[in-house]
Amino acid sequence: MRDLKGGTLLLVLLLGILAVVYLPGALLFFRNDEWNLIRVIDHTLSQQDATLSAVCHFVIYGDNPKLRHIIPVSLALVIFKYEYFTIQFTNHYLISLAVHLANTWLVYRIAVVLGANAAAALLGATLFGSAALIADTLFWTAQFPYISLTCVTLISICLHPSLSARPPDRRSFVLFYLVTASAPFVLELGYCTLLLAMFFAAVRRPVNARLVITLVGVFMAALGLRISLVSMQGNVHSVGLGKLIANVFVGMSKLFYGMAGGQFNLKITDTLYLLSPALQNPLTILSFCLAALFAFATARQLFARSNPPHLRFCYLSLLIIAALPFAVTSLACDPSNPNPDLSHQMPRYYYLSAPLLAILIAQGVTNLAAAPRLWAICGILLLVANAFAIRGQIRALRPHTDDMRKTMAVFENSGHWPAERKRGPGVDSFRLDWSFNPRTVISFIRLRDRLYLDEPAPFRD
Repeated sequence: MRDLKGGTLLLVLLLGILAVVYLPGALLFFRNDEWNLIRVIDHTLSQQDATLSAVCHFVIYGDNPKLRHIIPVSLALVIFKYEYFTIQFTNHYLISLAVHLANTWLVYRIAVVLGANAAAALLGATLFGSAALIADTLFWTAQFPYISLTCVTLISICLHPSLSARPPDRRSFVLFYLVTASAPFVLELGYCTLLLAMFFAAVRRPVNARLVITLVGVFMAALGLRISLVSMQGNVHSVGLGKLIANVFVGMSKLFYGMAGGQFNLKITDTLYLLSPALQNPLTILSFCLAALFAFATARQLFARSNPPHLRFCYLSLLIIAALPFAVTSLACDPSNPNPDLSHQMPRYYYLSAPLLAILIAQGVTNLAAAPRLWAICGILLLVANAFAIRGQIRALRPHTDDMRKTMAVFENSGHWPAERKRGPGVDSFRLDWSFNPRTVISFIRLRDRLYLDEPAPFRD
């Protein structure tokens, strides 16, 4: 018990350090499709004769006149964020950071519930909370649905009746169902959340038939909606079984390497693409060794006969769901795209998988060696290495986002779009700027003045 109390105090310290490390990201700015989203929100909130109708239309259709994504929960959160937290980038970023810290706390809690000791659970929380490979999911605030879906998934695990130490009451069942059923409507990857809940439902004996039937029913209903949408839009691409397996393998390998503090060569376009490992980094060899150790500890947990069968099944379920996003996102990547390997290059596709793997690693190192000091030293080293990497990503993005602020200020004051801009070295200006133009900047100014002054700006389309 004393170890758990000490672990909780260290967890609070860890969350404080992570907040300090990530805080400079508040100096960045909106980028990429956020500008197109701002234009749509400006149009939505300006419909004064039918505000409720306009908001409902946005919640259902988003920024596309055709029904493309059924994610009303995320779109409703978008409206809420812009309505109550205004159009200040800092506010949106701090919301993402706050939920990320909550996710880090949930990783620690779930790891302890599944049997990890305090030191290992704290290591798992550190691996996830400080992982540089997912940092751009926070910097690009339009990716908040990936952060919120992960929060929903982790809360679903915490509330799962099969993992409860005592029989849950009716209120707990209802809360679990509501949280879990909302996942596919936060983001399409929420089907992974439903699958994980279904797997965990088979843990306890005898199996709760009502729980399983309800989860299967919700899953099939949500999946039916998604299949109908796919059949209308045709936005699923065949990549072949070999390519699918390769994408999953590369994605999971990068995930283990990144969770072990590994750094990647980055390409700045619409996001920070994770390319090959940064072999010039002096910590690369250590990261590879730690990744191999974590992979060994995870595999050992899956096959250790000393673990009860229901725990081994829990661990296997976590591993399967951690790998599943790389298969799902592979089907959404157009093979004709000049860069078809987006499924394992975009940081946001790692965000849901990272906490599940961190929980698994925490279980693995618990049984690998009962050496709290060793794992504490390991966690401190990874925290320091990732802190420098996160700050490096912020420095890489600052020239472009600072240029956007200056461009917007010049346009607002003079009405002229600057002919020359300084975006910073090594950036793909077309991908970064595809939605940053005079029209979306006018929407930003009007929305900003409407939210601050309750009156529209003098600009007109």
